[in-house]
Amino acid sequence: MPLTRQRLVILLTLGLFLIVGALLVLGGLSHEYYLIIKDGDTDDVLVKRQVNLGQKITLWYVHSADGTPVTQVFQVKEKGELSLEKEKYEWYGAGLEAGSGDLEYSSKNGEVIVSGYDRSFEVLPIRVANTVPQVLTIGDEEFDLSEITKGGTLLNVEIDSEFSFIGNNRTDSK
Repeated sequence: MPLTRQRLVILLTLGLFLIVGALLVLGGLSHEYYLIIKDGDTDDVLVKRQVNLGQKITLWYVHSADGTPVTQVFQVKEKGELSLEKEKYEWYGAGLEAGSGDLEYSSKNGEVIVSGYDRSFEVLPIRVANTVPQVLTIGDEEFDLSEITKGGTLLNVEIDSEFSFIGNNRTDSK
């Protein structure tokens, strides 16, 4: 059988799949997750940070109507989602998220904690406020959203994943 161009392409493709498969089986590739903050209108990446599965990400802001500080705690999930785990309020009353379903309410250190949410986001949209602070915390880093872009801008927060070779310890950021 002569080696035609088509057969060569098939053999090279098969060889590439075998190499990638062997690297995955032998642990040569790792699956890395990144939290990305994008401009909602232009899709420009404003922040990109490596995160781990199960890692907690917090969004802290002052509720514009009640003036109460609110902390939303999200968890990085394997499907590339952010799952809302709980919300913490300095006080809790009319005008604040009431939720639905089997939510649990508790109190700790003077805060009201609402948990039991069944809400996951492939894309978490956040409109940057003009009048109140909003801070997204990823690990040890805090990002004041009004310092990333101007008030009124729609931001999309999402989890992306990619494969990389083990030993390639880079963290992209803009």
